[in-house]
Amino acid sequence: MKSRLWIISLFILFLLTGCATKEGVGEQSKVAKGEHQGVGNKIEKDAAGKLTVVDDLGNEVTLEKKPERIVVLSPSHLKLLYDLGGEAVGRTTLSPDRIPEGAEDIADVGHHTNVNIEEILALEPDLVIGNSILHKKLIPILADSHIPFINLDMILLEDVKRNAKLVGKILDNSELAAKKIGQLEQEIKEIQEKINHYRGKEEMKKIVIFNITPNNVTVNRENTIPGEISKLLGLTNIAEDAAPLEDNPTQTAFSLEKVVEVDPDMIFVVHHGDKSKAEERMDIDMKNSPAWSTLTAVQNDQVHFLPGNLFLSNSGLDYSESIQYLAKLVYPEVFNDVE
Repeated sequence: MKSRLWIISLFILFLLTGCATKEGVGEQSKVAKGEHQGVGNKIEKDAAGKLTVVDDLGNEVTLEKKPERIVVLSPSHLKLLYDLGGEAVGRTTLSPDRIPEGAEDIADVGHHTNVNIEEILALEPDLVIGNSILHKKLIPILADSHIPFINLDMILLEDVKRNAKLVGKILDNSELAAKKIGQLEQEIKEIQEKINHYRGKEEMKKIVIFNITPNNVTVNRENTIPGEISKLLGLTNIAEDAAPLEDNPTQTAFSLEKVVEVDPDMIFVVHHGDKSKAEERMDIDMKNSPAWSTLTAVQNDQVHFLPGNLFLSNSGLDYSESIQYLAKLVYPEVFNDVE
């Protein structure tokens, strides 16, 4: 009986969300951010050229002059820095395909989840840029050494634009930042217009996004990169209004029974670590169940693994590449001319 009531409630929800199908996908772009989102950064410059930065943790940092020895602890922020004409003296460990041109030979200060503070201090930086979730524990250490340290969110599209403006101002290159933000917005608009022209008033496709580690499976909510991009493309994420996990507001609990009841048109998978480990996890939690083969997405060969460099970490001013990648999977007939 409970299952029957759950299905009826879900059907009503789909009727309500179906009203949005007459809108263009550009109307779907507002994303409710989770608890990971900070207070919002800002930066001010006084008459003497001194910069005062308030980072996403609400901490105020003063830069007496344009920094010349920058250490970047987040892969996304490193790319953003180089895209805006900056350079760093130190970065975290990255695979070769994720290192910006010009940053190949700078000092390595360890993995971004476990940086070597002694290596950072040895570089004598005049600015360190970190991730507001991973690196806030370094604040007292760097403060004791009188090293300016800003922590920034880099999760969603608005974060890209905020951070680009801030980093552009730090580098005294606001004009380039504004130009690249404008280009990004135009690229996204063109993708959405293509989809709107093709899709018309047809129903939005239902999707589910699995987040897989070697140990467990959760489901991405809308305040993640693939969740936001799905909304930008006019898709219905079946976990959009689901209750978040207590310790992670970007995820909700995985239930194969609920996925089967909703029966998504497409399934996307983001995985942490080796793809083979993610596939093993799927075998355990999904594929060994007879219900898995009944899913429309499975029967239509619409289960897609998404690349981590585009969907686990933010691709910054190349965010449109992530959007176009997903758009091509959903609407291949529209983007068949895109590499």
